[in-house]
Amino acid sequence: MERFSWGAATLELTEPDDNPGAVDVTCDPGPGPDDVHEVAARVARMLQIEADASGLLDATAFDPALADDLAGYGAGRLLAGASLYEDVVKGICGTNITWRQAVGAIEGLAELDADGAFPEPVTLLDAGDAGLRAAAPVGYRAPFLVAAAEAAVDGRLGRIESDAPALATPALADRLRELPGVGPSTAAFLCLLMGRYDLPLVDSAVRRVAARRWFGGRAPTDEQVLSHVAPAGQYSGLALYWATMRGWHDEGGRENAD
Repeated sequence: MERFSWGAATLELTEPDDNPGAVDVTCDPGPGPDDVHEVAARVARMLQIEADASGLLDATAFDPALADDLAGYGAGRLLAGASLYEDVVKGICGTNITWRQAVGAIEGLAELDADGAFPEPVTLLDAGDAGLRAAAPVGYRAPFLVAAAEAAVDGRLGRIESDAPALATPALADRLRELPGVGPSTAAFLCLLMGRYDLPLVDSAVRRVAARRWFGGRAPTDEQVLSHVAPAGQYSGLALYWATMRGWHDEGGRENAD
């Protein structure tokens, strides 16, 4: 469920059997003739249409098994939210928490919207810290979520997105880290969702998977992990992300992220 300027609508994306790589978009209720561009822009952001991940498989040549696995899996761009605001809120919900708990927190926030769409910034502001804690298991993150909503309303998030094309990835991450509750790992993940693939994210989950995959079970330092994926160059962040995700899959979906 997505909220558009004309109201809430169910958005469905499918890949047609006769045209692999294309996307069929169904919106119910549908937009008027003047609103089709809004749906197109929303879908383009969610699918990162403008981001180029075409070099990912070549970039993972430092780990041929990983490259083969990603090719078979079809790994590439990541699915982003409908807005930077949505990504920031979800990123904060996923900090120092298991994946299942993060999903529960996000689903609880969605219940604040009458139609089950992702809540608008004003909805979070109206709820306030206490209302957010009552609606979802967000705990200490509640004031950070309110701050994210404030940043959306006052235009800070919009300015980050508009400034992003002119910023190097570390500078973009620094701008994101100015947001309350956004630390280095969350900022790096947000960069991935903005099509910036050259900033590797190292946290406890990454270290655990890297230890098993590349270091014979020995716990690596962050520097060792970064050095190992450095040959992926501009795709080092995306390569490390997918190595971690596929590692989790091999572990049976064990959940532990910080």
